[in-house]
This record gives sequence, structure tokens and C-alpha cells, in this order.
Amino acid sequence: MTLPRRSLPLFVIVPVAMLLATACGSSGGSKTKLLSCASSQLNVSISLQGATGGLLGEVQVENGGDAKCTLSGRPEGTVSARGGKKIAAVQKALQPAWAQSGAAKPENWPLVVLEPGGKAKVLVRLENWCSNYGKKATLAFVLPTGTVSAATEVSGACSAPGEPVRLAVGPFEPAG
Repeated sequence: MTLPRRSLPLFVIVPVAMLLATACGSSGGSKTKLLSCASSQLNVSISLQGATGGLLGEVQVENGGDAKCTLSGRPEGTVSARGGKKIAAVQKALQPAWAQSGAAKPENWPLVVLEPGGKAKVLVRLENWCSNYGKKATLAFVLPTGTVSAATEVSGACSAPGEPVRLAVGPFEPAG
């Protein structure tokens, strides 16, 4: 399922511990091992749209570096509102888009190899973001190599005032 893209600014910080497949250096022979993507080489954007009871979309990361790198795993995180105030969030896993659509498993998955300019995505569903948190949030992913973040605007996702925010996140998968 392809969602219309709408990148929006947001002030909610969501530090997310990422599981990444890592390999360092190169080995002898014909095989070269790839480095995990450094946060400094990734460009991040987020696109969310209204869905029943919440916002659904994806976080997209692009390799802005000069060399191939790898990503793997599912982000886990916390949610923070404007000014860095931590918000209690119930977390849940989403299936990757390819599995939801019945498509074949991508080559090398769960490892995603990003060529320079290559892109990966993570599906995200944010629910119960109520007005007392403000209308802006940032999703920040903490990688072993640093932190990356993307901003968007959130509105209309409050389904149960007084209940915690719900954040569902899928694993890294190839974009497109």
C-alpha cells in the first residue's frame, strides 16, 4: 500500500534504540563486509497521514554518504513533547509493508544494504496524540553511531484523552 507523502514539521522527540546489523572493515578474499550506517550519513524524513484513530506513515532514511552501509532491526523508543518532556508511550511492533501487502521478502532482509543515495523506510503508526502534547513532534532514532531525527505536525490523533500515546513501529525495509 502506497501512502501519499506529506512531510510536516513536528516537535516530539522519540529517542529510539535501534538494532542494527553491523560489520566492520573488510576481510581477505573477495568478500567485503559493510559498515552499519552512521547517523551523520543519513538524511531522514517523515510522512504521516490520518488513519482511523491515529496517524500512519513512514520514516524514510537516505544514505547521503559516499559508501554502502547497512541498517537492520526494529526501532524501539520513547516519546517526548516540545521541549524534550518525556511522554509515556505504549509501544507495539508493526509488520513490514512488504509482509502486509503479501509481497515477497526483500533480498537480504532483515539486512537492508543502502548504496549511496539509497533509501530504507520504517512504518510508523502514532495514536492518541492529544492536544495537551502540542501539535508538533520529532521522531528521533538513536543508532549505535549517533542520533537521527525527523519532524512532523500531528493533529486529530487523540482517541482516548488521559490514556497513553501509542507508538507502533515496523522494522527497516527497502524503500520503494
